[in-house]
Amino acid sequence: MRPEVVADYYPWPGLAFVPIRDAAPSRWALVRRTAAGSPLIRAFAETVSDVVDATQRDNAPGTALGSDSSRKGSGTS
Repeated sequence: MRPEVVADYYPWPGLAFVPIRDAAPSRWALVRRTAAGSPLIRAFAETVSDVVDATQRDNAPGTALGSDSSRKGSGTS
């Protein structure tokens, strides 16, 4: 999450969100108790998993979004 987004959603008087520009990107995970899950929670978790899978697939090397040529603006689409 970007610091400016966190600051917008979690305002706190006197608290400053300072970006660390040379830090590696943060990784997030959905954690849930499967034994007590409702159908709505299971559907949400499945949707999250589908989005992550699609994002990783779309950004994989050799794909349109993940290929080196597409990031370097080679003019191909």
